[in-house]
Amino acid sequence: MRPQLTPYPTGGTYWQRLRWAAHIARHEPLQFEVGRDISEACRAAVRAEVEARKAHRHEPLRWVELWRPQCPTCIDWTWPMDVEKGGVLNAEGKPAGMPRPGSNGLRVMGVTLEHLGGGRYRCPSCGYEGEHTSQRDVLQAFLVSTAAVFMMLGSNRSSKTFLGSVAGAMTAMGAEHPAVAEMLARNGLDAGRLNTGPAFVQTGSITYGDALTYLRPRYDLLLPRDWTRRSWDSQNDGAAFAPGSGIGRPGCVLSKTTSGAQPEARWQGASSPLIHNDEDHGNLKVFQEQEARVADQGGRILFTATPTKGKSPVMVDALFRDPPRSAGMVDRYRLDALDNPMIDGAAIRRWFAGMTEKQRMVRRFARFVRLEGLVHEGFDRSVHVVPALPLSEMRDWPRVDGCDFGFRAPFAYVWMAIDPHGTVHVYRCRYQARTDTDDHALEILRMESCPHCWPGDHLAADPGRWWDEKEAAAAGCTHCEGTGRLWEEPYGRFADPADATARNRMGYLGISMQPADKARRRGFELCDRALQVEDGRPGVVFHDHPSVAPLIAEIEELAWKDDDASRRSQLKESVEMQVVGADHAWDAWRYGMMGAAAMHLVEYATEPDT
Repeated sequence: MRPQLTPYPTGGTYWQRLRWAAHIARHEPLQFEVGRDISEACRAAVRAEVEARKAHRHEPLRWVELWRPQCPTCIDWTWPMDVEKGGVLNAEGKPAGMPRPGSNGLRVMGVTLEHLGGGRYRCPSCGYEGEHTSQRDVLQAFLVSTAAVFMMLGSNRSSKTFLGSVAGAMTAMGAEHPAVAEMLARNGLDAGRLNTGPAFVQTGSITYGDALTYLRPRYDLLLPRDWTRRSWDSQNDGAAFAPGSGIGRPGCVLSKTTSGAQPEARWQGASSPLIHNDEDHGNLKVFQEQEARVADQGGRILFTATPTKGKSPVMVDALFRDPPRSAGMVDRYRLDALDNPMIDGAAIRRWFAGMTEKQRMVRRFARFVRLEGLVHEGFDRSVHVVPALPLSEMRDWPRVDGCDFGFRAPFAYVWMAIDPHGTVHVYRCRYQARTDTDDHALEILRMESCPHCWPGDHLAADPGRWWDEKEAAAAGCTHCEGTGRLWEEPYGRFADPADATARNRMGYLGISMQPADKARRRGFELCDRALQVEDGRPGVVFHDHPSVAPLIAEIEELAWKDDDASRRSQLKESVEMQVVGADHAWDAWRYGMMGAAAMHLVEYATEPDT
């Protein structure tokens, strides 16, 4: 393939300029094209780089280039290619890049995109703009962040663990270390809040095996070769420290685990400006101990994780706490493997394409959808979430509703209709916290009533008078033909049996509710059975309407507190059926399903408990 002259990257990083110089020096035709002076300067730059690498070969952090997203069409020809091996290779000699228009099927690198702000990037060559992620920009965000918890969430193969290790190695070495200063300059980074001198860094892996397989090798690739490794290759706490330092002193990286018997005890003691957790350990006690360890230094906890555990106790405490943490306490950034040019882009696309939608949401987009220990493992958006039907199409279908009361926790009300095939359609949901019962009752009635003869919002002031006004207005309404409703009254409304006061208040306001069957095991089995597909259709579907989104999210994320099925089945129902995660809309759905089964509106009811 004939070498092509790529425009000089005037606004690029050191690495882009060096690659341009090496490209010119490599190809004699290009040397004549740019002229003798420029070609000689290029050769001198390459020679200087070679000599620098020889002189500082014991400091690998100097040579780290952080990836940035690339244009999907424009080619950067300055990257060296091995035609026999299919194109560009990364520093480890593995396939990198991906085919682009005009590359003759070879893997090539694209023109580096310019950061416009937020997640927006633009190609300086063709003007393409799009949403992307960047390893370089995430590290810059970490360096300047004042948050106490920093989340580097990413897909598999997005190099998030490596990036977290870069942050940890830089912290351990300090901004004034020549290798750190060189790495910052070459990648165009501002040191931000990075400590100037060496520091004590602690790292956490879920197991020692994980530490040996994933985390310690990444730190080995970055820390100076003359640092001492102590128990680094053992199934135990391991440390790496600078000459003249020691375990627990500045200039040390200490590798621990976050599991086992009383793991929180391992994190008591010495404080650190940075604790790097690789993956979500899910242990709230460990997390709280880690927060105590960084608090006195104004330090940070860094997570590099693919959220396969969904909303674990740690992630709930950090990201989804109710009430939430104070603004600025937590920063969250994401890395997408498809933006990573240092891997085989075509292969990773095929890998993601072969996943289920739920797996892809977690493993590519770092969404908090748990994959293991789920209550409803059979739920699949592609099967169970359907386009919302017009309410007029369901006018004659039997209806059953479910309700779970709440104030601090959300109040949840679920509207359901059963189609002629026996499939339950969950078509609307009210999900709102910190609102009193009267307001909920008003909104439920508004949802079900004809809007053309609605008597107003003064229901709670005098319910009897309000209903008289409603009937009088409906009598002359041509839209609802005197019913005052959009559809018939539901066959039943089933609510939490533990809250008789709220049910009575609803009844006083004109919404009669029955105590639901709260048998948790039978309710779970009924809902799970409804999710199965028989004769080409599932027993329950959820309309793709914004109001139903909270229920769908709960079903996707709800997990067993004890995810060992064989052990859980030996426990009493009150313990066996305990779940982790929000379950308010799920409870309302379960109550409605149990009511529908009791009224023989569905055919997959389970046998009653004995």
